[in-house]
Amino acid sequence: MGDNGIVTITETGNIPDGRPKSGRVWKVKKTVRTSAHCRKGVLSHLAKTFDERQAIRLKLSLVKEVEKGMLENRKERKREIRNRTADKNKRRMENEYKNSEYQVVKQSKYIIQYFYVMLRFLCCGCS
Repeated sequence: MGDNGIVTITETGNIPDGRPKSGRVWKVKKTVRTSAHCRKGVLSHLAKTFDERQAIRLKLSLVKEVEKGMLENRKERKREIRNRTADKNKRRMENEYKNSEYQVVKQSKYIIQYFYVMLRFLCCGCS
């Protein structure tokens, strides 16, 4: 400090900060421009170094590979479930056909009569 209590530039090496005009003394003095904090748009490639960008790309590619593998596993499980269900339904239909009661028609002339009887049965609404 000088002889009259005023801080000079030569003693501290920098210009002393005065009271803020707004009166908000708790605010921190900015050291970096706001525009330099986050570069967007055309200058976004300058925000990170080349090595950082490469590391981020590698990390994202690994995450995408894991995600692709998980999706493939899920599709495979669904495909297996679908195939099992189809096989089960096929076996069930075959078993129903084997266990069903049916009448062997020895004379083919009766087939047409049965057909007309079934048509009458369906048309009259008796189901």
